[in-house]
Amino acid sequence: SAWLFIAASLLHALDPLPGDAPAALRLAKIVGVAALVWAIAVFIGAASGARDPLQPFAAWQAGR
Repeated sequence: SAWLFIAASLLHALDPLPGDAPAALRLAKIVGVAALVWAIAVFIGAASGARDPLQPFAAWQAGR
């Protein structure tokens, strides 16, 4: 989870884009926001007892 937060930070996920930003910068922003969302999901999943980062909400599935 920490690596994803670092990646999102380095990709400036929360910084606003200028109006004339090139496509590469926009793509980096999209990847950064996706990394941030995934990091939050993994963090919440780990806090709820999940152990698999590919299924962070497995602990919340019905019947488990």
